[in-house]
Amino acid sequence: MDKYVVSAFVEQPKAQGIDFGEKIEINGVKIIPQNEGKIKFSVELEGSDDQQVLDDARRRIESIVYALTLEFGTPFKLGEAWIESKVSVSGKQKKIMVCERVALKYSVEVKIRPGAEHLARISKLATKLEHISSERRNLLSRIFKWFYRALIDEDPVDRFIQLYIALEVIGEFKYPQETFTQRVKKVLTDFCDSDIAKEVVGLRGALLHSGTRDKEVMTYIPHMANAILSCAKEIVNIRNKARI
Repeated sequence: MDKYVVSAFVEQPKAQGIDFGEKIEINGVKIIPQNEGKIKFSVELEGSDDQQVLDDARRRIESIVYALTLEFGTPFKLGEAWIESKVSVSGKQKKIMVCERVALKYSVEVKIRPGAEHLARISKLATKLEHISSERRNLLSRIFKWFYRALIDEDPVDRFIQLYIALEVIGEFKYPQETFTQRVKKVLTDFCDSDIAKEVVGLRGALLHSGTRDKEVMTYIPHMANAILSCAKEIVNIRNKARI
């Protein structure tokens, strides 16, 4: 069996970063703060097939990243995983391959400093996430993609629209027999109330078809974000609030 170190860089929103302090380890995944707000996630694995090892490593790293989002309500963008080093032993010969990558520089405003209780909960969440079905993992990936885009977007209208798309993704999963509009209404009614659901759907129509009511979006963005995160937590049987 070959020994691997697989790594991936993770981006966090500039407006709300997490300060991990020194290097920490959760479920065998090392979280290594870099300069300029970068974070590198690394895991050591054994295997005989490069692609299988990459897939296994990404699943484990991805589970930690999703657990961080579920714990803090802050989405992250996971980059491509790569084999940072590989040690192959054949008879008396040992071959060592080392590959480094450089992350893009960006700065973040640190607002969260996780403590021991946070890390314990993240560990439990990540363990759950590693064992969810492929269907639900893919669903979370789609939800968090739009959630992340919404959080980093500075335009409130674009943020609203991207959150609405995330709600549509959730609605397609929860209420596939309903129309697109009814799906979003039902999701928001589940986690907010019917009045908010009605207003959000009406506002979305006004924004896309007449360009009006753009000043109202900030009123509903927190409700939409919390509904999205609550549904994501429901997927792994937990609850909390989003920070957006």
